[in-house]
Amino acid sequence: MVYWVCQFISFVDISTAGTSADFSIKLLFASISYLNSKTVDKRI
Repeated sequence: MVYWVCQFISFVDISTAGTSADFSIKLLFASISYLNSKTVDKRI
């Protein structure tokens, strides 16, 4: 799941040519924090 999120963020960042880089970074960290809080014992 985390891998898919990272791939999606990379795709979005590349397709927008860095215009939404800050948003992508915030979304990435938010997603990681959310996934960690939901599944603390399931790490990859």
